[in-house]
Amino acid sequence: IELVNKNDGFDDYPRPQLEVTADLVAAICSEHSLTTENVVSHAEIALPAGRKDDPREFPWVRFREMLLARGLGA
Repeated sequence: IELVNKNDGFDDYPRPQLEVTADLVAAICSEHSLTTENVVSHAEIALPAGRKDDPREFPWVRFREMLLARGLGA
């Protein structure tokens, strides 16, 4: 899922964008019996390792809390 924020990742991601993304990710994970551990960043899967560093400043802790609030297990 591609997210864009102002200033190339140095501004906060808008809360409405995160909420809708959490809804989408929770639905996808629920459909495929996945947990929050299966939700990773571009940087974690890009090959070769170290090729990508995005998403910069993404609020992973807050986003995972949003997923947990939607009933998605850890």
